[in-house]
This record gives sequence, C-alpha cells and structure tokens, in this order.
Amino acid sequence: MSQVILQLWSNNAISLLQNSIGASDTTLTVQPGLGAKFPQPTNPGEFFLITLEDVNAPVAREIIKVMGRTGDTFTGLVRAQENTTALAWPAGDTLVDHRMTAATVHQSFIYGGQDGGSVSALNSIAGSGIYVITSPTTSAVRSIVSSNPFINVTNGDGIAGNPTISLDLGSANQILGMNAGGTALEYKNIVAGSNVSIVHGVGTITISSSGGGGGSSLELYAENPVSPSAPSATGNNAVAIGQASAAQAQDSIALGPQSLTRLRGQKAWATGRFSTTGDAQQGHYALRASTINNTPTVLFLDGPGGSIPLSLPDDSTWTFRAVVTAHRQDASDGHGGWELKGVIYRGAGAGSVAIQGKVSSQVIGRSNTSWNVTATADTATGGLKFTVTGQNSKTIRWLAVVETVEITN
Repeated sequence: MSQVILQLWSNNAISLLQNSIGASDTTLTVQPGLGAKFPQPTNPGEFFLITLEDVNAPVAREIIKVMGRTGDTFTGLVRAQENTTALAWPAGDTLVDHRMTAATVHQSFIYGGQDGGSVSALNSIAGSGIYVITSPTTSAVRSIVSSNPFINVTNGDGIAGNPTISLDLGSANQILGMNAGGTALEYKNIVAGSNVSIVHGVGTITISSSGGGGGSSLELYAENPVSPSAPSATGNNAVAIGQASAAQAQDSIALGPQSLTRLRGQKAWATGRFSTTGDAQQGHYALRASTINNTPTVLFLDGPGGSIPLSLPDDSTWTFRAVVTAHRQDASDGHGGWELKGVIYRGAGAGSVAIQGKVSSQVIGRSNTSWNVTATADTATGGLKFTVTGQNSKTIRWLAVVETVEITN
C-alpha cells in the first residue's frame, strides 16, 4: 500500500487573527485580503498547515490542519496537530503563520514531497494493474474481474490496452433468465407449448396460438367479420366493439353495431340504426355527488365537484329509469333508495328540453325523511338533472345509475 501526500503550500502566507477563537472552534478568520496568500484546497483530502502563536509572548504555539478556505475564512480546522495543544487565541495579537513543521519535513523525505509524492507512490507500487486512490492518502493496484459467468472481461489489468467488458450472448433463440432456485442467471431456450407456435425472426420472436383440439382457438371469444365497417374509439380510455360503433367520450364503452357514446363514462348498446350512428340505442350512465348539509346538490357524470351534465342531443327523446342510492359516510345509520321514471325530450337548443308529463318517483326506503331526490329538465345544459337533498352536519354519498332508451333524429 502506498501513500499520496495531499498537503498544499504557498509562499509568504502570514497574517494576524481577525477574530478571537476558542479551543474547540473549527473556523477562524485572518485579516481582510490576506486569506488569498494561503493555499486553496479544492480536491477531497487536500489541506495546509498553519501555526498560531502570541506575538507578545511567543511561547505557546498550536499547529492546525486547515481543510478548506473561503476568502479570509479558514474552515474544517483540525486542532492540536503534531503534539501541540488546542488553545484559545485572541484577535489582533495572534500570528497566523503558514510555516514548515516537523511532520512536513518527515513526509518530504519519505514520500518525495508534494510534487513528487504521487510519482514516487506510483513507482513504489509492486506488480502491474490499474492504479486507484483508495483513500485521501492511500492508493493500490486493482484489476477488473467478473463474478458473473455471463459477463466477459478482457485485459482487466489494462497492461495490453484498455479493458473491455462484454456480455455472453448465449446461443440462437435463447433468453437470459433466473434459474429455478432463484440464485443465478442462466440462458433458457424458447420452446412451444401446447397449441402455441413460436417463430424466430430477425429482431423478433412471434408467439401465437396454433389452435386447440377440434380447431378451437385459445381465446375466450371468437370473431366472424364479413367486410365490416371498423369501430372507432377516440375518447381517452374508451372502448368500441361492433361494426361502425364509435366511442367518442372519455372512459366510455360503445357496444354493438352503430352504437355511439357522447358523454363521459357512458355505456351505449345498439343493434343497428335508423339513419345515423347512435340514433337508436340504450344508454347507461352513473352520476355521483356528496352532501354535507341540506343544500340541494346536482349529481354529475364526473362526480363530486364535477361539471359534466347528463345532456341530450338535439331532436331526441329518452325514456329513463334511474335508481338512486344514498349512504352516510360519517356514520353507519344513514341509508336511502329511490326509483325515478319518466320521459324527457329536446328540440333545438338546450332551452327546449322538457319533461313529458311528470316524473314517477318512488321512495324504496330511507332512514331520514328529509333526504330526497328529484329529476327535472335542465334548460341551462339541455339535459336531465338529478338533484339530491341531504341533511345538515351529515356527510352523505349519492349514486344514480340511469338507464335510457334513446331515439335521435
């Protein structure tokens, strides 16, 4: 093991102490502008030495190792070096001197001094390999080796040139995986199981169903497309299944030929159309809200604090059936259920929406008679509005599931 000397030096670095320090302080300040005369540690482990003494009675002295300097302030002081004692030093009467010490001379003779220390240390290393710093003052020889059978190291000691590291790529049609015991990696062959075919291509491995007994496929569904118009799902996280179905709203599902979703979370089902997609279908919607008092509150498709209403398209009629459930969140003694039925239609524009006749409303059961649900036509949004009334100082969750039969011209 060899040592590298990281002690720094400068010439004519001397000052008086600007501020008094105690015996345990780890910072000190010299007179303004004189800090620049002292060395500047910049790398880990670098330092310089100073000696403090009283200019009026130069008997007591303390040698200090300085690990950092910012302007006129010395930081990271390691006190009481070379068998000296840490003392309290007064401002103005204390000399701060960057002078030679016995330990410095000793290191210079053994390791070749600051300029020759690294070279001397390198020359003293036995053997061959890669030189590394193992601590701020020590170094050693190392080699790059592999402890994994799938990692190859060439010229790990760097003697013949740069070391290279590469992976053992295994054989054709193999993948690298964990062994059965979970203790090491191993290369595994890709083989086809029952009713599975594997095709190895350039840059790809294709795994597909090859059909089961009787020619049946492995999927839990089957298709028989005959020149269909493709479905489309343009809403975020939407799904469209069926010829020419269109899921245009976020989180919606359009199921069946010519079904159409327009509203968030809508589920539409159709078996065809009169003339345009979505003009003859069933709709399924869920609206939510929370109440904490008896202020009437509207349910929305995007839930509490939301703003998406259950709006009708122009020139349409819906027959609706809504089942509403209320459940108190802050206690276990609040419950309610309602069923509302009716017919709502809309002509041209939101202001034309209206209820045909009246809404049939039935209380299935409720724990508090002040809880209530109404269904009305909302001329502001052109839709069907469900309004719930809760109870003061009671937190209640409300959910309405609305089924509709929809015709749109």
